[in-house]
Amino acid sequence: MQDDFYDGHFIPKGSLVFANIWAMLRDPKVFPEPERFNPERYLEKVDDDTARRRDPRVFAFGFGRRRCPGAYLVESSVWLMLATMLAMLDIEKPHDKDGRDLEPDVKFENSVFRSGSFYLYPKFMHSINDT
Repeated sequence: MQDDFYDGHFIPKGSLVFANIWAMLRDPKVFPEPERFNPERYLEKVDDDTARRRDPRVFAFGFGRRRCPGAYLVESSVWLMLATMLAMLDIEKPHDKDGRDLEPDVKFENSVFRSGSFYLYPKFMHSINDT
């Protein structure tokens, strides 16, 4: 182990260096309006470098030799779970007494937890054998 320099910064031997993933996900050059919930941003046509920088799989599971070995298993498992839920469940918002959808009242007060309460109600879809 030895002292090092990165981007003009001195890093003493034995230092712990942590990636600031929070800042990476909120870089306005990569994610315009980073605090706004906008899943459509991933559908926009962008150059290959920006597409790679927007892909959370690049940094969400760590870097280099310390990258999580279960990243591919997790990605496949989550995809399978979501595909199964979308195929098997009708997911809808709760309704008021007049049958109107209730909209969530979510407050983005900190970077970890969202406050407010909102529930989705999954129901099994009718089987193809149901008449």
